[in-house]
Amino acid sequence: MTPAPRMALYEGLIFASLNPDVPPLEEYIGDMGWYLDFYLKKSPAGLEVVGAPQRWIMPADWKLAAENFIGDGYHTQSTHMSTIKAGIMRVKSPAYLKEGVQITAGKHGCLFMGFKPGSYFNYPQGIVDSMLENLNEDQVELLNEESIMPLNATVFPNLSFLHSAMAIEAEGELATSVPYLTIRVWQPMGPGKMEIWSWCLVEKDASEEFKRNSNRAYLSTFGASGTLEQDDAENWSGQTRVAAGEMSGQHYLNYSAGTKHVEPIPDGEWPGPGTAYPKNYVDFAQRHFWETYFDHLLDGQNGS
Repeated sequence: MTPAPRMALYEGLIFASLNPDVPPLEEYIGDMGWYLDFYLKKSPAGLEVVGAPQRWIMPADWKLAAENFIGDGYHTQSTHMSTIKAGIMRVKSPAYLKEGVQITAGKHGCLFMGFKPGSYFNYPQGIVDSMLENLNEDQVELLNEESIMPLNATVFPNLSFLHSAMAIEAEGELATSVPYLTIRVWQPMGPGKMEIWSWCLVEKDASEEFKRNSNRAYLSTFGASGTLEQDDAENWSGQTRVAAGEMSGQHYLNYSAGTKHVEPIPDGEWPGPGTAYPKNYVDFAQRHFWETYFDHLLDGQNGS
């Protein structure tokens, strides 16, 4: 195989590029690193992959998935309603993601959601203690004072993170939600076709029981045959199919949610970098993703 001319590590993740002129990885990730800490630095022991990595092919455009993970909070109440009714997603209202914070940071973005104060997504106390010790003062303030942490995120163009908690039993001791983290790459395979590479990661110093339960929560929701994964697959494949139809060129897509009624959180009131918006039912991060994508297309046309 031809070796990649550029390779770098970021918190244990290996990044490679076929472009020898790309900027250094730390510079490329930039402000987004502050938000990736919530996923990658909950423990000084780091993360390990639990269970076999999964790969599957979907008849959908990769950009739909990357866009969805950068900030689509409002699809949950319709796309994933069945999991809410079944008790898999343990929330009181399908609009639970409406209140939160949406972030654009450099080329990237993420979506924060709230949790019950003191619950920390139901992480074991040992991980909570190391998380509060390992993150910086401003990050800990968001956890303790605001009771929010990132749910999903995309590092442009096609690397995404999803951090959530789901029930793994209908009743009994395990009925409470179990947290999990999945990292995935949306690998283009041509027009309207992608391969999804998906991993479940858990803190290395977590108990074996928690690792098993976290992996089970991931597999039942966002594994290849998980309930929420199948919901999203139906959306993305349907959108891709319709976008190739006769009527698609006659209609615009509406990405204006929040533009008339939501202002960014003022400087000094949000501790993290980038631009923060005090709602999740908005299109700022998704619109930012598409603007970044089109900027790259124009740069390519201009030879830069």
